[in-house]
Amino acid sequence: MRWSWIVLLGVVAAGVYAFFGSSEGGEGGAPTTPAADRKAQAEDLGLSTEEQKRESEAVQLVSALDDPAQAADPALWGRILGEYGDTLAARRAAYKKGVELYQATPSVREDRERRIAHLDRVRRLLSRGINLPEMFQANGADTAPRTRLIQVLTDANREVMTWPAGVPGVTRPYAVESGLAPVNIVWRQQVPAGVNAILFWNQGGNLDPRRLQAGQNLLLPLEPLRIEVLQDVHRLSLWIGDWFVKEFRIGVGKDESPTPVGTFRIVDKQVNPPWTTTIDGRKVVVPAGDPRNELGAVWMAIESPQWPRSAGFGIHGTIKPETVGSHCSNGCVRLRNDQATEVFDWARREGNGVAATEVTIRYK
Repeated sequence: MRWSWIVLLGVVAAGVYAFFGSSEGGEGGAPTTPAADRKAQAEDLGLSTEEQKRESEAVQLVSALDDPAQAADPALWGRILGEYGDTLAARRAAYKKGVELYQATPSVREDRERRIAHLDRVRRLLSRGINLPEMFQANGADTAPRTRLIQVLTDANREVMTWPAGVPGVTRPYAVESGLAPVNIVWRQQVPAGVNAILFWNQGGNLDPRRLQAGQNLLLPLEPLRIEVLQDVHRLSLWIGDWFVKEFRIGVGKDESPTPVGTFRIVDKQVNPPWTTTIDGRKVVVPAGDPRNELGAVWMAIESPQWPRSAGFGIHGTIKPETVGSHCSNGCVRLRNDQATEVFDWARREGNGVAATEVTIRYK
């Protein structure tokens, strides 16, 4: 076993057994966490009554995995990963499975093509564990296992996303046409993400669009990019499909002006945006470059059925980088200017038959 995963396996076991409770009859016994305890745990996480019910149902499904016959049933795993995939119990089960499969990853010498397909599955399962509560310290900082997990996912993503033949449903090869910039490629090829989703792996992490050349072979991502915001730990993460890409530190709304939760979409993107605010009781438009303009380098307006664009929420840069990592804003999500600009180029607006980037904002 790879030594660095001993720690991860310990966290998985601790998290799973802390959630389930101890087992009767020693090893292999059925978990027996009382319903009252499960309810208390759910309430501690701020779950609604309906979410508590789903969590309890998920616990029962995951408990069934202790039976080898049921664990081999694809329908059971389908429910755990699909219908109940957003619950803590299902995420923990998927993560534990991902750790087990990671140990069995074929080597490059064995079968490279099978290794790529295996890693693609592993990274999706491991991604389910990236934001589990036990992955963070009490102050919101990463635990050592989470730091290691991010590195494992980064390495797996690089290997899968650079497989020259492309991975079905994940990437497809494309030769750059003469005169096309990355933004043109995104539009014409209906890439469900912004230009950085093309540049990041094809250029080894270098996001300079000027390096693309006519005839250059690229791998275009086929799954949509989405953004997830976790307010309590001040993180904004990028996901493609159901796998984790990378994350950034953020600032979110103050107690008196909280950032709303829910599912949004990006409806506008602006570089060097003006800022409309109220000063001395008057509505004022502060132009880009003005030292009072708190939006920084870029602005991404977001909306949902509950929160229309007119509500004024968005993701943006800041002239106060020292506030990133705190509850500091009037409800928007802020990043350092350089990182806001990077997120800006990962995301996309709706157009040419492709949906806008989805933004999910949660507190926990």
